[in-house]
Amino acid sequence: MEMQISAATPAARSWLNSSRDSAVLHVFSAACNLANSDGSVLSLVRRQESISPFSMLVSSSDGIEDGFRFDEWLDVDSPVGVSSTELWVGDIKFSHNRARVWNPKVAWGDIRPDRVMSTLRVIEDNLRSVAPTGSFFDILDSENLSELQTAAKSAWHNLRSGIQGFDESLLIGSVHSLAGLGEGLTPAGDDFLLGVIYSLWIMGEASAQAIIDLIVTEAMPRTTRLSAAWLAAAGSGEAGIMWHWFLETIQSGNERDVTSLTRRVAEVGHTSGADALAGYIATSRLFGEQSPSR
Repeated sequence: MEMQISAATPAARSWLNSSRDSAVLHVFSAACNLANSDGSVLSLVRRQESISPFSMLVSSSDGIEDGFRFDEWLDVDSPVGVSSTELWVGDIKFSHNRARVWNPKVAWGDIRPDRVMSTLRVIEDNLRSVAPTGSFFDILDSENLSELQTAAKSAWHNLRSGIQGFDESLLIGSVHSLAGLGEGLTPAGDDFLLGVIYSLWIMGEASAQAIIDLIVTEAMPRTTRLSAAWLAAAGSGEAGIMWHWFLETIQSGNERDVTSLTRRVAEVGHTSGADALAGYIATSRLFGEQSPSR
């Protein structure tokens, strides 16, 4: 069977150009993750909202576009082959020579910190009503926490202090506590750190880049390959398309759009979206407290 790739990120293109020894990492109904011998990840996705900084969007397949499921055709033992124009996984040929390039780099400098602060209440109110039980959003205000959430809250307090005083020891210790914390392919602690990084790109000042670099460097070896890929991308200023949409609504300031995108981000994964939003909110609050006039 042949399928077409309609969009690919620069990282996905680079993966194709450099990978000759690759394997299937995970298979789901709407996504398939591959990894090469260096541990770099490529995601094949069927939905636009699932585009990540290291993915390719599969757009058609011999007339069965809407009904296609990766897990009906592939598994972790499916062989992988790569050429300059094609990617083979199992019995499926993915042609990517005509794919448009989607750039996951966020124009962070265009997002105004005052817009972040003015929309924060709307984001919090909506997340409070839709965040899944057990998400790290609870650590921001609730006192009735699970053991996992309690550990995350303690780590966040240390990370917060480390950011405030640019204390390298506190930063490293707190990142070590959060990285890999929780279960799943992207543990909740890593998702929380993603949100922290996104907020630092917008709200941080002179030391923000050094803090981001430290978070990524210390977290990546302590988590899953997929989560490490997300952290590395965030460290380079990249985000998935859903966060691009979310940040665009922040810049617009339209409350209805902010509400809609907050809820859509919160629906990502089991708690992944809500956990990342929690990190974004917590860090944005921190900078808002430091600079009320921003």
